[in-house]
Amino acid sequence: MMYTKQYSRDMLFRDQKKPGVFVHVRIWLSDEARDSAMQDPDVHHYWITLPEFGTITTIYEELEPIFSTQEGIVEDILESGV
Repeated sequence: MMYTKQYSRDMLFRDQKKPGVFVHVRIWLSDEARDSAMQDPDVHHYWITLPEFGTITTIYEELEPIFSTQEGIVEDILESGV
């Protein structure tokens, strides 16, 4: 839904040593997209259901991109203002 509405790009990783541990990374497409998502009732409905899937231990609101071997991803993040 977040991708379809053009709010963000998302990646989900699973810890191979602890298959029940997941890491979700969301890259907002812009500050405006983030603001729109936070006002969107569909998004709120989705966020309310997240505890049904597992325990959320940590949320990082802002991370500084340092390095990536994936071409263009750091530049995309920096351009989006994340």
